Amino acid sequence: ALQKKTSTAQTRAVTVSLNTTVCMLVLDLLLGVACACYMLTHSRATLEAVHALVGWHGRALQAVVRWLMGIPAGLKLNDNLDYCLGNLCIIGLQCYQVIYHWCAPLIPQVILGVAVSGIFGATVLLCVLSDLLSLATVHIALFYAIASKWHGVQTR
Repeated sequence: ALQKKTSTAQTRAVTVSLNTTVCMLVLDLLLGVACACYMLTHSRATLEAVHALVGWHGRALQAVVRWLMGIPAGLKLNDNLDYCLGNLCIIGLQCYQVIYHWCAPLIPQVILGVAVSGIFGATVLLCVLSDLLSLATVHIALFYAIASKWHGVQTR
């Protein structure tokens, strides 16, 4: 009798686990399809939001670089180096904005691709959005890498 109860408990545990997995997959697919439908029906608003976000992002980064070129902490070791590096960062940001404007006609196709990826579930949609965000902020990672290398050269 004890072996039969243990077997029944294990069967129930497997059934609950299977039902949970199926439920998660169905919810993931339903959320992905809902997000895809929303993005496809509101593609114009999504496109405008992307353009507004990119414009705000560029202005904010330039404002931060200009602030850092000033005297944010009351201590600057080398004003000429600060001016040179700050201007290089601003030029890099302006180049990034030019590249974005060249690629702007492709943004509707990118939005369509992201929306279509929602058919495979919300998880895939979020992964694609995460990859696009990483691609869109590669210039920040590049500035960080250059600054860290420069700092390493200066501290040796």
